[in-house]
Amino acid sequence: MSDEDRDDLLNVAANELRREDDDGDNFDGHGDRGGGKKKILLILLPILLLGGGGAGVYFSGILNPKAEKTVQAAAVVEPNRENSFYYDLPDIMVNLNSMGSKPSFIKLRASLEGAAETDKLILRNMSPRIIDKFYVYIRELRLDDFRANGGLDRLREELRAEINKVISPVEVKKVVFRNMLVQ
Repeated sequence: MSDEDRDDLLNVAANELRREDDDGDNFDGHGDRGGGKKKILLILLPILLLGGGGAGVYFSGILNPKAEKTVQAAAVVEPNRENSFYYDLPDIMVNLNSMGSKPSFIKLRASLEGAAETDKLILRNMSPRIIDKFYVYIRELRLDDFRANGGLDRLREELRAEINKVISPVEVKKVVFRNMLVQ
């Protein structure tokens, strides 16, 4: 073989290698088989990370300007507690409505927040009727009522409304649960 033939053969091989390299094939003749998957992964991974981070920020409430306004409004509406008082009720233990399943009980200790110190005597005198309202109302509840979303807040508001019916014209501002055991 002459030197010219060898040079021609080397030039053809070099041109062939350059063409294969430009096509994305490896030097061994096999194409880059993971290239398409890598491109999809490189495109989708940042999108998913940004979407997940954005969802986390949204659900955590960091970007919620309404939450700050709600807290500020609650601070402004906060009533004057200098004249208010708390009247402690005795411990209450009630059998819940279990509908044939194993019996469930609730034991709680509550306090009533009154508006004026002069109402304390009325609450003391009406205490048996107030406790009766607790028993009657709570006895009709099921265990699921306590597990439900907002169950305790609903219980607190319903008891407050029932007590205010009993002790009218005096008003209880809030029912505060100091201790509660549901079994």
